Amino acid sequence: MELKPGLSALVTGGASGIGKALCLALAKKGIFVTIVDFSEESGRQVASLVEKGECQVPLQLRISICYICKM
Repeated sequence: MELKPGLSALVTGGASGIGKALCLALAKKGIFVTIVDFSEESGRQVASLVEKGECQVPLQLRISICYICKM
């Protein structure tokens, strides 16, 4: 898939590691990045590193997974 400026991406785990690297790489290509992570402070730090492109205010979310068991 060709990445064109103006597209949007939502990156979970975007405040550190691979997610952070992905956020920065996408923003450099002109992609509008939304950072989602448990750490709002770290997300804001990543957002401040973005020099090209745009970056939304990071969101702090708690996502739970429920397992359905057969009875």
